[in-house]
Amino acid sequence: MRRLPPLNALRAFEVAARTGGFTLAANELSVSLGAVSRHIAHLEDVLGIKLFERRHRAVVLTAAGREYATSISAAFADVERATLRARERERPVRIRAFPNFVFRWLMPRVSAFKTQFPDIPLQFVPAEEAPLLPSEPIDLSVHIHLPFQSNLSYERLFPLAIIPVCAPATAEKLGKVKAAEDLRKAVLLRSAIRRDDWKRWFTGAGCPVSAGQNEIEFANSSQAYEAAIEGRGIAIAQKENARDDLASARLVSPWPYALETGEAYYVAARKSVPSNVATFRDWMLASAH
Repeated sequence: MRRLPPLNALRAFEVAARTGGFTLAANELSVSLGAVSRHIAHLEDVLGIKLFERRHRAVVLTAAGREYATSISAAFADVERATLRARERERPVRIRAFPNFVFRWLMPRVSAFKTQFPDIPLQFVPAEEAPLLPSEPIDLSVHIHLPFQSNLSYERLFPLAIIPVCAPATAEKLGKVKAAEDLRKAVLLRSAIRRDDWKRWFTGAGCPVSAGQNEIEFANSSQAYEAAIEGRGIAIAQKENARDDLASARLVSPWPYALETGEAYYVAARKSVPSNVATFRDWMLASAH
């Protein structure tokens, strides 16, 4: 059985010692000055020592009071940290990323995470633009290219490679592809966010870039992928994001040359994160390798 003094009295003493007065303590605790004075007098009786010297219009910690305040303040700080950790585990881990990454790469894998960690809730926040962390209530940011910030830590998720993809029916209609140049016979689908990817891919495949190409531009890659699945044309896809669709044959690659762009996906986080955030980050990194 723990032999603890009254907790209300301890709290009044900790605040009075930290703020340097009974009046300031009363203001912080939203109680009367008399209540603080009674709590501390009761604590002194329980301990059998004087914690404060009462002077005209002021109180001063005794030597015993200073020593006791140091220990009590450390204990309250431990309780505060434990409380914050407990609250962090109750709220969702908030992950911000591009919609295509969320829906194509992350969501198919989340069921495995939930099986292993059913008590960690998750919240996905899609971002059309590359997100930043410091000014937003976000735990993890998954992005391709941002200037590194000294207040954040970064982990490389996987390199970025781009590859053409389309529905099987589109590939059948296109016929036998003998060279990358043959893909120009189809409608090319692209994202407004990465509008140069087709140009980069054709250049990497050794094809000259021609003007007036038959292309359709979408607001983001996710829309371009859906259009490809529906048979509207050939999308230029990020290989990792399209991996599951290629494996299930929802999409095929009519010319399977993958261009390594030199970019990579990164997971950014604050340098100190709660255990549930660290658990999800570590699981995501392990799932990418």
